[in-house]
Amino acid sequence: MYNKISMLKQSQIKIYITLTLCLSILCFALPLKAQTLQNIIDSTQNDIQISISPEYPKAGDVVAIHLQSVNVPLDQAKISWIVGGKVINKGLGLTDFNTTAGKIGSISKITAAITTTNGSTVNKTINIQPADIDLLWQATSYVPPFYQGKALYPHQGLITFTAVPNLSSTGNISKSINSYVYIWKKDGDILSDFSGYGKNTFTLSGPIISRPFKIEVEVKSTDGISVGIATETITPRDPKVLLYENNPLLGILYNQRISNYVMPNKELTISAVPYFFNAGSEPSNLTYSWTMNNKSIANQDDPSTITVRNENNTSGSATIGLKVTNTLKILQSTSNSINLNFGNNNPNSL
Repeated sequence: MYNKISMLKQSQIKIYITLTLCLSILCFALPLKAQTLQNIIDSTQNDIQISISPEYPKAGDVVAIHLQSVNVPLDQAKISWIVGGKVINKGLGLTDFNTTAGKIGSISKITAAITTTNGSTVNKTINIQPADIDLLWQATSYVPPFYQGKALYPHQGLITFTAVPNLSSTGNISKSINSYVYIWKKDGDILSDFSGYGKNTFTLSGPIISRPFKIEVEVKSTDGISVGIATETITPRDPKVLLYENNPLLGILYNQRISNYVMPNKELTISAVPYFFNAGSEPSNLTYSWTMNNKSIANQDDPSTITVRNENNTSGSATIGLKVTNTLKILQSTSNSINLNFGNNNPNSL
């Protein structure tokens, strides 16, 4: 009798232990299964990349959106493209989608809802915010008064770059220019001394080895989100010197430069006007070397001006030459010449 009671208790204990063990395994397996499913979704989310081209769209640009993954077979996945809460397109393996960027300042939210072959569903979202970054440059080079063109950048010159971000739909700058972070690059190398918060402008001095270079600026908001990018390729130019008649009554006749010239009178004053020398507002660092028929002419009171006279009323022709050099910049030098006819060679002479 005692043995039967003992065996019964042992059986009850075994059943209790078995039930406890089963409940423990079940309680452990449920969160493990949920955690594994979440891990699968997280892994799939990270494996799928979404990109756009162009990377920094402008208003009205056609933007190509692309999904790619190394581990997830997207060609077998069900993909729906959602714009503004509406499904625009859907299909199997639909990894590419095109849209048009809106106005400057607008934000378009594009979502790709992806259902993979393992049953997990993930969303990849990208915001398209068109921006316009104006990259302006100004060379510190000399141009004469009333010159209407742009002062070009000469060899060994000084040039200032300015970035102006525009994200406003009204065409105005949406925030203060100084409230962005500017990353400047020259030929792909970051110019750390000129980059940083509020540094939307900097001045660069050209090296003695002169060649074209590319300037790039990337504009970011303070939270690190890239706003846009702009690039400009700068080609150094040779300076020029043009020759004009300096009329005693009207002054320098800028409306017509002279090359082959017939003297209407016995005297002619020629003024040399330099362009694009890195000499500030006044070309004080320039030297003028005049020649007539390859022979040097003594310096005048005004080195940029020369007066020729036909005192004996003879006829003939001469070549007037000029070389202009910047004494501080060895690469800034130029020359010019004119053919001058006088006396009987002048069809207007008496």
